Amino acid sequence: MKILVPTAFFILLLFASCRHATDTSQRVKENFLSRLQRLDSSVVLDSFNVISNQPLVERLGRIIEDITYKKSLSNVRSQLASAIMKHKKDSLAFYRQEIDYMLPRVDSVTNLISKADTTKKFGILVVCSYQIRKKDASAKGVAFYVFNTKMNLIFSDGIDSSISQSYRELK
Repeated sequence: MKILVPTAFFILLLFASCRHATDTSQRVKENFLSRLQRLDSSVVLDSFNVISNQPLVERLGRIIEDITYKKSLSNVRSQLASAIMKHKKDSLAFYRQEIDYMLPRVDSVTNLISKADTTKKFGILVVCSYQIRKKDASAKGVAFYVFNTKMNLIFSDGIDSSISQSYRELK
């Protein structure tokens, strides 16, 4: 009886973790398909595989947050440069305001990395590979899904960017 209870608990825990991984994989695939269909409903998803489903500690989560924030700042700077070249005066003020808002926060986001805990759970990172097709052209890609501890998707811009990059390869 002493062995039966821990064994049953272990089997139940194993079953629950497998089910959680399956639920996460299905949720990620459905999310990916939804994003792909919004981009172009004629694109077909040939394959979709979850390569990795790893827990994230706070420090790694903060590093991802820092990279994402800096990428967003870079995108706004590119949009400002484009607005300057195209003489879009109405957009200039908006992009400058966005940059002025974001710049002081870059250092504070970066500083969070050194203070972040290496044991505290931040969420999970799900890495997926996929292949899409449109007519005779196909493209492969990798998407990174980051979920917080409440299983809310965060940093979704990277997913859209991956899909868009693969989509451009179809043309």
